[in-house]
Amino acid sequence: MIKKQNKPLEHAGILGMRWGVRRRAKGPVMTSVRGKIVPATTSVRGKSTPVMGGKTKKKKKLSEMSDEELKKVATRLQLEKQYKDLTKKDISSGKKFVSEVLVGAGKQVAISYVSKYLGKGLEALLSAGGIKI
Repeated sequence: MIKKQNKPLEHAGILGMRWGVRRRAKGPVMTSVRGKIVPATTSVRGKSTPVMGGKTKKKKKLSEMSDEELKKVATRLQLEKQYKDLTKKDISSGKKFVSEVLVGAGKQVAISYVSKYLGKGLEALLSAGGIKI
């Protein structure tokens, strides 16, 4: 015989919270990401910036920057670009070959598809107008 329990199901958490998701604490807190301790960040439109003392660093407008600050920024950007160009990975010959084969095959499929259905469309159009090929 089955006994019915009169105890209702109780919720043992915060409504709306997902399992395994922790609420963020206020201020700079160290959090663990896959076993690594990293400083807490604030996320603004997908970009995360480190939190220092609870405040995020503001960017100055171009008109508010001094000549010296502008030179530092321009020099930094040039150096980053040079580094990126110098460390660019060359594409291996195998990867080049595979990409060329896939592009060629894609072109052939596209050409056959277009010619097949363009021919059917023209036949239907001409037969509707009473013209025979």
